[in-house]
Amino acid sequence: MSRDASSRLIRALAVYFGSMSAVDHRTTKWSSATFTGSRHLIWFKPDQQADLDELLKNLPEVDLPMPGHFVADIEVAERHDHADGARIGLRALTIAEA
Repeated sequence: MSRDASSRLIRALAVYFGSMSAVDHRTTKWSSATFTGSRHLIWFKPDQQADLDELLKNLPEVDLPMPGHFVADIEVAERHDHADGARIGLRALTIAEA
């Protein structure tokens, strides 16, 4: 389940950010008394820098399409700006739909 949720989350983020490169991620299983899902740490470089601040600001409110899963929480964990672009680290929690 975790790998499937990770790939779906990365694809949804690529659509939202307009494509990205240098994707790396770590996923761990997560569960509560009523839900199962995954915690994700994803690092990437957006291919386009236009409106990056606005995209990151709005990210927690965006509906990222992930068939079979939904994003319960997502936040910017780190951001490093370099001459060749930004490197973004995101922390997310996805839940498997019943």
